[in-house]
This record gives sequence, C-alpha cells and structure tokens, in this order.
Amino acid sequence: MFTKNFLLSILNQTKKNKVLTFNKFDLTEINEAFNKGLLKFDGEKIYVDSFNRLMIAVEAVNLGVDFEKISRLLDWKEFEEFSSVILEYNNYLTFKRFIFKDIKNKKWEIDVIGIKEPVILCLDCKGWRFGWYKSKVALAAEKHFKRVESFSKSLPNLTLKLKIEKNKNFMILPLIITLADVPYKNLNGSLIVPILRFKSFLYELPEVLFAESNLAIKAST
Repeated sequence: MFTKNFLLSILNQTKKNKVLTFNKFDLTEINEAFNKGLLKFDGEKIYVDSFNRLMIAVEAVNLGVDFEKISRLLDWKEFEEFSSVILEYNNYLTFKRFIFKDIKNKKWEIDVIGIKEPVILCLDCKGWRFGWYKSKVALAAEKHFKRVESFSKSLPNLTLKLKIEKNKNFMILPLIITLADVPYKNLNGSLIVPILRFKSFLYELPEVLFAESNLAIKAST
C-alpha cells in the first residue's frame, strides 16, 4: 500500500511539471497507484493530469493527511477546470470566472456557471481548500449564497452575456465544490458537493432539487 509521503511527493513534484521522475519512487507504490487510476504511463514516462491530482489528493485525505498541507499543493483552478469539463460533458453551457455588476453597480465574480434550462449552477471552486472545517466552510457558503443571490437579481440584465432568452424562469443553485468526501449538505444557503462526486451529482440533480426545493433561488429574465 502506498504511503502518505508517496502521495504528497507526487503532488509536490507535479505542481508545475506533470511528468514524474521514475527513479524517485518505489516501484511497488508506482504500480499500485497506476492500478488505482492515479497515474498514467506514456512509453517510459509517468505523468498525471488534473483529475489524477485530485484523485491523489482525495487518497491522501483518506489516509489522514491534513487539508492545509494538501491545499498548498493544489490549485483552485484545477477544481475549476475539472468542474467545467464535467458540466460541458453533461451538455451545460459553461462560463468560467464570470464577472458581473449588480443593480448597485458592485462587481462580483463566480468561478464557474453551468446553464441547462431551467437550471443555473453557480460554483465556488475556492472553498475546497477548507476541507471540512465547518466554521470556514460555513463562512464560504454564506458569502457564496450572497454572491449568487446578487447574480439572481441581476439576471434580467445578463441575458446576452449568458446567451439565454428573455422571459424565462430559472432555478439557480449555489454550490461549494470541496475536496472532502461528505454527503451533499445544505449549509447557509449553499449546497456542499465533493469534487469527485460532482458527475454523479448532476445525474441526481432532479432528486436533489426535489429534496432541497427551498435551496434553489428562483429568478426570471
């Protein structure tokens, strides 16, 4: 079985260069990581992509590595990119780092927006770094809800930018994407969704909306 140090070493070495130096690692651990889908082989090269790095981070968390230590080795943009790819694969119109002004002319930014009528998903990909430190996640969730609430009120003025039609009704969901593998949880108006369960979350979305009917913010264009 691979160790915490093995996983942390991979994350550290692949922060900038996604190719691993083979002779720096134990062959048994390399083979086990490959069999679990954490690494890829290309000829004599071993490498990882952003999804592999997220899987490695989750494995490290499961082995008891501190979230703050992992947070220094991951980039929130990896969460952003992975989330966007999953949304696009599931036929969502996707926007990254969406900037808008509210009715009071205050500027806001949402990491990722996914639109599939009548649903708009607003993702915060930065809150992941808190792991499951509830007080920090709760504060991030509260801030994100206010951000999305402002977005919902500004929606009629954003139709061109979002490529949606006028006179449409939408359900808007604030989501916090996290590294912690926890059940979907409504916290301060935002829904907590683990990054590696995001794909299944989209499949389960109709049931989630039914169970959490008071969570979605209703808005019209």
